[in-house]
Amino acid sequence: MNRMQKYPSESIYKNIPGISPGTIRIVSDKFHIASVTDFSPDGDRTGKSIPWANISKAVLLRDNYTCRICDRSGFTTVTSATDFDQVHLDVQVHHIIPRKDGGKDTFKNLITLCEECHHKTFKGGYSGIPVEKQQSLFSFEEEIIVSIPQDFTPSIDHRMGQGYIPDYTKVHNDLRERWEIIYLQGSKLPLTVMHIKRSTYHKLIDQLSLLTHIADYVTMYMILNGRKEKVRIFIDENGQPII
Repeated sequence: MNRMQKYPSESIYKNIPGISPGTIRIVSDKFHIASVTDFSPDGDRTGKSIPWANISKAVLLRDNYTCRICDRSGFTTVTSATDFDQVHLDVQVHHIIPRKDGGKDTFKNLITLCEECHHKTFKGGYSGIPVEKQQSLFSFEEEIIVSIPQDFTPSIDHRMGQGYIPDYTKVHNDLRERWEIIYLQGSKLPLTVMHIKRSTYHKLIDQLSLLTHIADYVTMYMILNGRKEKVRIFIDENGQPII
């Protein structure tokens, strides 16, 4: 890799696994909205806003009423002034780009966060995308799980693992003459992964880039040793996973 070339940009939101297409369809059918998508790490300033009463409920359902950063979910019983017990959600619908900065009420610009993670995005009253200095407020894992090609052997300290991504498979696109990863409920996509320390992350990219061009990364859930884990998957310039 050319040392002047930037590494894939880090972002709190890019470390959040995406929602499955099956969930997207469920939300679309439930609320009769054709434009349901997952959030975008970059937010959205150009989309057409949807009435808040509808989209806020749809986003909560899309995100399973769970904080997308820390996986916290739950309800709190509160007592009102009239002594009636009410149920309060412990999560909030958050604008990645605030409305005051042009952010829209769209699926790409909205994400479910718990109150603690929501407050951690604040900076002088600004509740949008965390800037570089703010990222220290979030505890990144000391160890990262990274997907690698099966024939790749890095020369850095690591532990290997074998697992799978549920509900995805690999198919060959004859028209484009390449392999692609698609959603297929009930399937399992085998995955070879490395456990590495964050301090050796750039060394891994340098070595892997000798074989293929890394343009970016996405985060997905995989099953590893019977447990659900977050795995970072590099993607090439065509948007295809490098696995």
